[in-house]
Amino acid sequence: MNVIKDGGVGKRPVLSVVMPFYNAEAFIAKALDSLSAQTFGDWELVVVDDGSADGSIDVVRRYMAADSRIRLFAMPSHAGAAYQPRKMAVIESRADFVAPFDADDLIAPDYLERLVERQKSTDADIVYPVMYHFDDDSNPRARRHHGSLGEADGVFAGRELVKYTLDLWRINCGGGLLRRRLFIDAFERYGSSYDLVYADELLTRQMLLAADRVAFSDAEYYYRQNLTSVTHRMSLRQFDRLRNNVLLHQIVTANYSPDSEEVRRLNSQMFKFVFDAARHLNRCRFSRSDVRTAYAIMRSNIDLIDRRILRPAVTAKYYYTLFCLKDHLTLFRLVLKYGDRLRSLFVR
Repeated sequence: MNVIKDGGVGKRPVLSVVMPFYNAEAFIAKALDSLSAQTFGDWELVVVDDGSADGSIDVVRRYMAADSRIRLFAMPSHAGAAYQPRKMAVIESRADFVAPFDADDLIAPDYLERLVERQKSTDADIVYPVMYHFDDDSNPRARRHHGSLGEADGVFAGRELVKYTLDLWRINCGGGLLRRRLFIDAFERYGSSYDLVYADELLTRQMLLAADRVAFSDAEYYYRQNLTSVTHRMSLRQFDRLRNNVLLHQIVTANYSPDSEEVRRLNSQMFKFVFDAARHLNRCRFSRSDVRTAYAIMRSNIDLIDRRILRPAVTAKYYYTLFCLKDHLTLFRLVLKYGDRLRSLFVR
């Protein structure tokens, strides 16, 4: 661990904002401005650099010179995904509550105030905000709400919400205010050596399972859809979603019955992710070695799918296409790519 500077001294803050970043020079100043403008001021910011090669650290240092609440750390080597630097930030945080905040996102001026008020009124372990998606400062925002939960003005047991995170996210679990101990307990119980791009999504489910009380707030979090981020690049790292599924399968099957909605939705998710992976292979040029690696990852999901549970939930055409060709994934890819054209040869 490389501690660059600790500018925060004195009493513990009410909450710790944690921010991992990598090559975020184009965005991080706006993120820090939106944090500095908060109507609630009893916070610290723990920032962790994941080996940036641009001027991100210089930007952070300028803000540190003006605000002693900001603390800067650096990863010993580039992790390549947000999980490890976020874990470091949580471990170095000093408050009982943690507010995750990504370096390319923004928050409304009363964001922290609304989260704290909601937590106090509900005694919740987790409070999630409303999320808006945007790709630049001028485009309209698309609201991701909690429609699956009605008005979402109640308080829920965390394990009741896991099903809303499977086979499409139907609630927002980004940003928010979370008890620090949920992070620490998850790191200790499940291990914390993940290097997967989507490991944060796995951590979300781990913490939901441990949370007795989860509430939702009208606090506004603005998520930037940054098309240069690793989650949007055409690369083999996209298959981390399937690696993540293998770990998620262990957690879900250990905590829910085989006939539960959670298990059914997880099976559907694994099935769909295999198709997404095959389409990704069709779109991009990979080496033979990478294709073999991708096939092994795809098979790891196929082997875990419970066909008895899955069959009533998916379209027969896709079901039989996958399981008839699961041992011939190259042919499976070709059918996905040229299937309609091949059928046209036989159907006038």
